[in-house]
Amino acid sequence: MRRPLESLSGKLIETVLPDTKPIKLFDGAGLYLLVNVNGSKLWRFKYRYQGKEKLLSFGRYPEVSLDDARVMRSDAKQMLKDGLDPSVTRKMESNLELAERTKPYQGVSVRVHIDGGFEIWKGRLAIHLSADEACFVRDQLSKLMV
Repeated sequence: MRRPLESLSGKLIETVLPDTKPIKLFDGAGLYLLVNVNGSKLWRFKYRYQGKEKLLSFGRYPEVSLDDARVMRSDAKQMLKDGLDPSVTRKMESNLELAERTKPYQGVSVRVHIDGGFEIWKGRLAIHLSADEACFVRDQLSKLMV
């Protein structure tokens, strides 16, 4: 007998208690709720892209409801059908949001690359940073901000 596509319910999620090991409550089609030992409940989506198993986080329950997690799963599955990796797409969107927040600086533009590197342009002058260099700069700036 086949399991239904969606098997979780709000009542089950509310009543599950943490154990000595993390518990996975599966909803179907790759979506599950991870109940950690400390009691936190986290939505995860397990999928394959180009033959590799990947994991995407959707957030913490109850901030992200069961219905919201199912919508996010549907969106991610649609991206996979379109040939896109949902994890890479999320990172690109995050980088674009970061670039948008830096817009107030007139004459300066930022271009984010898919590999995590970026370029900072002011007029015709440009600084090109690889992904490793970008991580280094971010780490140094975060130390200054503390």
